[in-house]
Amino acid sequence: MDSTGIIYLVLSAIVIVSSLIALWYLSKKTPKGVILVICIVLYVLAIMINPSNIRSLNVLKGVMQMIGFLGGILGVIDLFRKKKNQA
Repeated sequence: MDSTGIIYLVLSAIVIVSSLIALWYLSKKTPKGVILVICIVLYVLAIMINPSNIRSLNVLKGVMQMIGFLGGILGVIDLFRKKKNQA
């Protein structure tokens, strides 16, 4: 793997982890189902990207799909979790 690939890998990991933290924080502030809808839209948009052997588009597509999938799991958990009363 060349140095550009390592940079893409590290940046992808940072973006995925920070996005999941942001989605988790957002799930506490928004009504049920919002996170799931955001992640479904993100995943569908990622499927529509046609990378055609361009490395940066492959990275973008993969990151969007990972966030969409893992965030979708968070969204499903958020649907069934009982929220505390926000006073």
